[in-house]
Amino acid sequence: METTDHQQQDQKYAAAFRRAVWLQVYLPLMVGVILVIALIAFGLVAGGWGGATTSGMADMALVALLLPVMLLGVIALAAVVMLAVGLARLIGWLPEQSRIVQYIAAQIARQSDRITGRVAQVIVVPKSAWGALGALRARRTGKS
Repeated sequence: METTDHQQQDQKYAAAFRRAVWLQVYLPLMVGVILVIALIAFGLVAGGWGGATTSGMADMALVALLLPVMLLGVIALAAVVMLAVGLARLIGWLPEQSRIVQYIAAQIARQSDRITGRVAQVIVVPKSAWGALGALRARRTGKS
C-alpha cells in the first residue's frame, strides 16, 4: 500500500513534534539531572570522601544558593548591556531621521504657504478691486 501525500505530511509533522518535545522537555530535564548529579559529586569531592564535613557541606549549600542569584545577575547585566547598545544605535540613527523629517516639514510649509497665498488671493483681489472701484465711483460723483 502506498503512502499518500497526507500520510507523508502527517509523518513530517509527527517527526517535527517529536523533535520539539525532545528539545523542549527531555533535553532540559536531562541537563538539569546531570547538573544536580555534578553538584552532588562536586559537594562530595569538596567535602571529602570519608564522610562530608559539616562546614564543607555548608559551603557547598551556600554556593548552590548563590548560583541562581548570580545567574539572574548575569541576565540583568546582559539586559543592561543590550539596552546601552540599543540606545547608542538609536542615538546614531535619530539625527539622520530628524533631518529627513525636517526636510519633509519644510516642504509641507512651503506648499501650505503657496496654497494659502493662492486662496487669499482669490478673496483679497476681488475685494480690493471692488474697494478701488468704489473709491473711483466716489471720486467721480464727488462723494467722499
